[in-house]
Amino acid sequence: MKALADKSECRGTAWRNDDGSGKTFYVGKRGNSKFTRVYEKGKQFGDVNSPWVRFETEFRAGDIEIPLDVLLYPGSYLGGAYPICKAIFKTEAKRMDAKTETVNLSFDHKLFHARNQVGKMVNFLRDIGWDDTKIVDELVKGIEGYPKGLQPEQYDCRDQTQKIQYIHEEQKAIDDLNMQTLLDDLLDEKETAFPQDREKQHIKDIELEERIVSNFLNSKGNSNV
Repeated sequence: MKALADKSECRGTAWRNDDGSGKTFYVGKRGNSKFTRVYEKGKQFGDVNSPWVRFETEFRAGDIEIPLDVLLYPGSYLGGAYPICKAIFKTEAKRMDAKTETVNLSFDHKLFHARNQVGKMVNFLRDIGWDDTKIVDELVKGIEGYPKGLQPEQYDCRDQTQKIQYIHEEQKAIDDLNMQTLLDDLLDEKETAFPQDREKQHIKDIELEERIVSNFLNSKGNSNV
């Protein structure tokens, strides 16, 4: 897709007849996120032979994000304002990011504006005897689609029951669990995760075996006396 070019405008009589008054070239409109002026500054001061040309760009926080970095490197962002600027300025070109528009606006936000727009009319129609069904049918007659950013599947309360889980529905799965297997697995994981605990247990086992052997030998010695 071909990008739309910014609107431009030539000002000054010197464009038709170079009378030394200087030319001015505008890109964009004042108030837009980006507005550029290119003009012959020297001729503006009265020097008809001056080669001094001034290139100015204004950035406004509209549909672009203006970073604080622009205060440190204004020349870089000027160089990134347009493709041609890379050839004019020697600094590293930096571009400002466009703001991303939120597509899916909240249901409450849309409902608030809908209430302000038709709420009083609904009250009037009720007071003259229309029932709610007739009011809704008349208000949506010939209207198709939904407000921008709203999709029924995200708000349809009929689908919410499918997303709700109840504890009693999962009790069977809980009952089917083999708790001893889970405990064994947990102990195995602990031994794997903490080898120092396994080493301590090994030392305790050796000490226990030594005590058993020592007690056995002592009992044998006492029986021989």
